[in-house]
Amino acid sequence: MPESVWILGRGQILYRIEANVSEIQTQLESTVVRPIFESVHTNGRRDQSLPAVVLANRRDRAYKRVLDALISRGAARIPAELRGRLESMVENWSTQAFDDAFQPIQEFEIQCARDRDRVIAEESGDPRRVVEVLESEYRWRVVERFGSIELKGIQLNHRVRLDLDEVYVPLRLVQLAPDSLDPPDRFIWESLIDASVVQVVRNHVRILPIGTPGSGKSTLISFLASRCARGEHGLSWPERAVPFVITGRR
Repeated sequence: MPESVWILGRGQILYRIEANVSEIQTQLESTVVRPIFESVHTNGRRDQSLPAVVLANRRDRAYKRVLDALISRGAARIPAELRGRLESMVENWSTQAFDDAFQPIQEFEIQCARDRDRVIAEESGDPRRVVEVLESEYRWRVVERFGSIELKGIQLNHRVRLDLDEVYVPLRLVQLAPDSLDPPDRFIWESLIDASVVQVVRNHVRILPIGTPGSGKSTLISFLASRCARGEHGLSWPERAVPFVITGRR
């Protein structure tokens, strides 16, 4: 197994193990992909009018897509959870005659490709590099979850998701001030004191947005979380601040 060494600044040395691709392919094919495909039933609930040669060609393409996806991870071993997911996916795929447009295989291919950096970091034995990769994965998931908004209320034949960076309208918040009347802990609206979200976040450590349904509270949190995950928040927070969004109803 060849090994390459990357020299970084200030005398730091990062070792990256590059496994031979053919070795990885051989092991994955013999221990994972072939046994899984041999265990599934080719008929299932498929359209019986589908010519056998078409089904065979689809199966061959499916086999190669799964193998290529696993190879892209950069390791010959896969965790038990991933194998269980793969077995279930191939079984379900077979009931749809290994349709090329099967959505789960597309998601599986993307996940395997994104796993590569983490797998290589774990192989390096450098815990700092593993943490960096895990943080990067987490940031990507935050952006994926909160960086867009679904357009609802319009009759469409498909879901429409819009990038928050393109459609978000910045809010201006009205500050609450203590009421001098009884009871002393009651708050009143100070309608003359208003500021942009950026100003409020810069000046306060803890903020509780209050508003009527649809006023933009959740969208505001999503916008701040996604921008923070990208390192583009433009606030007084640390550049590498990590956002954690907790949904109360869950």
